[in-house]
Amino acid sequence: MTHEPDGGRFTTPPPDVEAILNQPAPPPVRYTWFTDVKTTRLDWLWYPYLAQDAINFLSGDPGCGKSYVCQTIAAALSQGDAFFNSNGHGPSPASRVLYLFAEGDLDKTIVPRMELIGMDKRQIVASQGRGEARNDYLTLDRPDLLEPLLDQLKPKLVIFDPIESFMGKCNPNAAEEVRPRLDYLADTASNHHFTPLGIRFDRKAAADKAQHKSAGSIAWMAAGRSFLGCVEDPDRPRVNSAELRATYGVFAHIKVNDAPLGPSLAYSIVDTPSGIGQFEWTGVSIRGAGELLSTRKDEAKNSTTALDKAKRFLVTTLRKGPESSDNLILEAENHGICSRATLFTAKKELGIRAQKKGFGELGSWEWYLSEVDLPSEFQD
Repeated sequence: MTHEPDGGRFTTPPPDVEAILNQPAPPPVRYTWFTDVKTTRLDWLWYPYLAQDAINFLSGDPGCGKSYVCQTIAAALSQGDAFFNSNGHGPSPASRVLYLFAEGDLDKTIVPRMELIGMDKRQIVASQGRGEARNDYLTLDRPDLLEPLLDQLKPKLVIFDPIESFMGKCNPNAAEEVRPRLDYLADTASNHHFTPLGIRFDRKAAADKAQHKSAGSIAWMAAGRSFLGCVEDPDRPRVNSAELRATYGVFAHIKVNDAPLGPSLAYSIVDTPSGIGQFEWTGVSIRGAGELLSTRKDEAKNSTTALDKAKRFLVTTLRKGPESSDNLILEAENHGICSRATLFTAKKELGIRAQKKGFGELGSWEWYLSEVDLPSEFQD
């Protein structure tokens, strides 16, 4: 075999070119050999509630104290204080906190609350995520805005209040839209060494499991290393009188990877003369997340709403195959399930899609189910 040029061309490829041509095509999916992995220890910002450099979520109904809990954690971290019930783990050193918020006012609510708790203002930075350009906002699909901020501030904790406001154009019920953004957040947290804590809302409907109480796709629950919940304390009702206004809640551990669930913690938020609530941890609660949520589930069973009936009707019917909207409306109304308006509300909340069949006046709209868009309690 010769490698001499013949008329300006090689009769056979030289060895280095031949080796390149004989290499197999690269695989379409990236992979890692276990031999290339350097194992590291799983660290905790607050054991076992907040995993360090990993996604954590806190969910609950409006007004139950979610933001207060996050602000209390931020205030403690800014001073290097030991978190309440840290299970013998030492306090984290005083560290910087980035508070991303879309609700409330810094001067009227957020800062006054944290002043009552006690904080080091030099360690806390807040932002609504507004960029320099008009209508330019920090979201998880804008790494050009998020990562320079992380590089400059180097926060230990980043609070997203609420995280849906920083997801960009994303349907929270659609796993295929939620997952890429949370995958990016997980990678960014690991690379920049910060702990994301995202505030979320609970769904209004009852749930069979505590893991299904948070609104949106089950992808949220899957992405979180630790998932926490705030609920009103059933043993201490809310007080709203001329002498005292107070909210009593329970901070419950719903899910955690690589550690046992932490005990539930009770807290109170009592109004002060200035009108700002004073947050205080009040002890360990004997009630777990499952018990707290199942109590609410049993109460909800006694008054099933028309919207709940409409959702179950649509899921049951459309799992058999697509159906025209006219037939669905007719069946729902004739059987006393719900009104047309309620059916359309259920369609929207379930992420049910519609497609036009036929043309002009002879055409009709067919509704069909997308399993990945369904809220978690309806997913198999």
